[in-house]
Amino acid sequence: MAFGQAAAMLGGAWLLAAWRRSRPDEPPWIGYSVAAALGAAFVLAAVIPLVWMPDRTTRQARGAAVTIGQWLAPWRDRRLWGLLCFQCWISFFNGLAQAPQNYYQDKVLELSLPVMLCLRVALRSGQWAAGPGVGKAADRAGNRPVMAASLLVIAQGPLFYALATPQQPWWIAGGWACWIAWVGLNIGLPNLLLGLSPRRADTPYIAAWLAVAGLCHGLSTVWGGSLLDHYRQRTFVWLGGTLGYCQAAFLFVWVMESLGVLVLLWLVREPKKGLGIGD
Repeated sequence: MAFGQAAAMLGGAWLLAAWRRSRPDEPPWIGYSVAAALGAAFVLAAVIPLVWMPDRTTRQARGAAVTIGQWLAPWRDRRLWGLLCFQCWISFFNGLAQAPQNYYQDKVLELSLPVMLCLRVALRSGQWAAGPGVGKAADRAGNRPVMAASLLVIAQGPLFYALATPQQPWWIAGGWACWIAWVGLNIGLPNLLLGLSPRRADTPYIAAWLAVAGLCHGLSTVWGGSLLDHYRQRTFVWLGGTLGYCQAAFLFVWVMESLGVLVLLWLVREPKKGLGIGD
């Protein structure tokens, strides 16, 4: 999947660049519309391979409905509360940074879409390459140490954005390099979740986790956009210097995401039983 996303991003960047060269007088939105239409067509075509995928669901599992008690089980399971609290923390502050990051790289640094797509390709490629090694490290050392180390690296990403200026915009490449470490959380969090969920009844746990992550990230993204609208023209004094709102927001998120390591080590515990994958 990471390879496909990287290829599609590079293809989209090439298509938009070719469109601008061949049709300089056309409105830019036409090229974006063509790329979006091609993307939608590929998404629809992705349904076709599903027809040939084998259905491994047993007849007994097909007929077994999830009861209300099972849907409520994750919220009564105190072992899961710590993991959900940590997920809220990370999702909230990650979402809070989205609006300042997008505004800063677009309006302040004025980076082009092909440049941002190349950064995304480097991110996906790095995660694809690091994934097997991170998975083996999680098996050997446990999920929590790997997640803690990954989060320490991830937290430095906003700091590189704070260092970037229109004269030296390439500092943000360091942030994207740090975010390759998201692979550690992308592996560790599902491992912990499946280890906590009951055997053959993990659907409510997965649903609860995704609901919490999506709600916290969505609400904080909206709030971050509202704060940006209200305070983007303000400046702040820090260590004798003057910071714009975006830079102040990056430093705040840097601190809070770094503190997330303490939240992880305090609230999250490794499950004592084995993983529920394939049980």
